[in-house]
Amino acid sequence: MTAKTGLELLDDVLAIYGSDRSRWPSAARQELAVLIANSAQARKMLAEAEALDRLLNHAPKMSDGRVALLAERI
Repeated sequence: MTAKTGLELLDDVLAIYGSDRSRWPSAARQELAVLIANSAQARKMLAEAEALDRLLNHAPKMSDGRVALLAERI
């Protein structure tokens, strides 16, 4: 199995870590910085992930009790 690169890697990193580059693994961060600088598609993917992250940041937070109930169910 070969390691993913390029847009496939960016897609995976965005799905796993979100748009905050400080959360990305350092090796991926370096590779993807070059890709983002040179690819309109990569910049579009990053912008979409940033928009999703902003939306999620505005979502209502679950209460501690609700989180505990969910944890029990799991």
